[in-house]
Amino acid sequence: MIDIDQIKKSQKTSIFGKYIYYFPEIDSTNAYANRLAHEGAPEGTVVITDYQTEGKGRLNRVWESSRESNILMSVVLRPRLDIERVIKITLASSKIIVSSLERFLKKSKIGKIKFTVKWPNDILANGKKIAGILTESSLRERDVVFVVVGIGLNVNQDLSELSGDVSENSTSLFAETNKKFDREMLISEIITEFEKQYFNLERTNYGQVLKEWKNRCDHIGKEMVIETHVATETGKFIDITEKGILLYISEDDQERELVAGTIKSMKVAHGSDG
Repeated sequence: MIDIDQIKKSQKTSIFGKYIYYFPEIDSTNAYANRLAHEGAPEGTVVITDYQTEGKGRLNRVWESSRESNILMSVVLRPRLDIERVIKITLASSKIIVSSLERFLKKSKIGKIKFTVKWPNDILANGKKIAGILTESSLRERDVVFVVVGIGLNVNQDLSELSGDVSENSTSLFAETNKKFDREMLISEIITEFEKQYFNLERTNYGQVLKEWKNRCDHIGKEMVIETHVATETGKFIDITEKGILLYISEDDQERELVAGTIKSMKVAHGSDG
C-alpha cells in the first residue's frame, strides 16, 4: 500500500497535493478525479490508487499494471486556456514527468536511463514505453472548465506479469535498473514538479511547452507508421504545430496534420544518419 502520510510529509508545495484521495483499489483514478472536479474539487487535487479495475489509456486502450507495483494517479487542473490548446497540457505533463524521473533518479544516484517523449502522450525510457498520460477535459463553449491528467508510470513492474504485446514494448524502472524504488518519494517528486512547472506555464501562457517538448523528442525527421480510425499509412514526422498537432509528409508528398491517431512505429528516415 502507498503511505499517503509519507507523501505529504516529504512534499514542499502550496496547492498541489493539498488534497489527496487514496484507494487500495478503484475503477479508475481519472473517473474519480472527474467526479471530484465536477463537484468543485480545487486545482491540484490528486487521486492515487494501487490498482485499477478499469484502467485505460488513450483511445480506450486497457492500461495494464500489477498490484502495488506502479504509480497510478490523476491530477485536477483548472487552466486558463481555450479548447484549441488543451493538447498542450498533455505535452507539458509528459515533460513534467520526465523532469520528475530525472530528479528522482539523480537523488538515487542512478543516471543511465535516457528519457524521451513520443507524440502525443508516451514517455520512453531507453526507447521503450515507461509511462503514459491520459488527459480528459470538461468544456464550456470554447473554454476549459477543468482538465484531469491521468498518469500511469511503471516503477516496480515485473515485465513478465504483463501480456506479450505490452511487455515487448514496455519497460519499468525496475526492469532498467534491477532495483526496487520507493513509490511515495517518486509521487512526492511528481507533485512538487507539477506545481513548479505548471505555474511557470501559466505565467508564460504555455509559450515554452512546444519548445521543451520537442527538445525531448528524438522522432522528428523520422519515418513513422500512423494508424487512425480510418486508415494506416507511412509518413515522415516533420514538426509539431502551435496547437500541438503533429505535422507529417504523407506517402504522396503532401503535408498533413495528425490530430487523433497512433504512431505505431518509427524508423530512421531515408537519407538520415539517425
